[in-house]
Amino acid sequence: MADPFQHQQLAGREGGGGNRGSDDCLDELIDRLRGIRRTLCSLIAKVDEKRPATWPEILNCLAECVSQLSALHRTLRNEKQLRLNDFALLPIGLSPQLDQHLLNHTEGRLGLLNHDSVPHYLRTKLDLSVEHRRNEFQKSGTNIEAQPRTSEQMRKAAETALNSLKQARPDFENEQSERNQTMRSNEQDTAKLLLAINFGIGLK
Repeated sequence: MADPFQHQQLAGREGGGGNRGSDDCLDELIDRLRGIRRTLCSLIAKVDEKRPATWPEILNCLAECVSQLSALHRTLRNEKQLRLNDFALLPIGLSPQLDQHLLNHTEGRLGLLNHDSVPHYLRTKLDLSVEHRRNEFQKSGTNIEAQPRTSEQMRKAAETALNSLKQARPDFENEQSERNQTMRSNEQDTAKLLLAINFGIGLK
């Protein structure tokens, strides 16, 4: 079976020198990804070996991964050379049977292109759940824009409450002072009550 992606690759190369430069940059991106995968596989192999990996070996592998990721990040940020959004990858044929070439080309991630799978890969409208979440995020963004006005209202409400507390403070202090000055117990009456309860003195 023919390569389902061959037509699009040829069409991209026929567009001129700009497309050729993008193809070269895309090849470089793929090489960097493969290098990162080789480094990670090497690190995993060392961890899985019966002989424990030494700390310097692990540090060397991690340092190599960091260097490769930094190079990959620089490649992705170079929009002049790499413009993946301008490329469209379309199948030129659908088949309900397993395509071994496609399976090898995608390293086992995609085995066939049929009428059930292609609409998901070529979807141009979001799922209802994803669209609902996007609308919620957009509403949250609108609420963020309205926060300054809400903050000003909260500040005025806080100032009003603070002024009310300041005005009520003298009244509260005066009331508390009057309560402290009011006699709430009498020692003589307490002594008479204890004598009456314990010894019956004063009872008729």
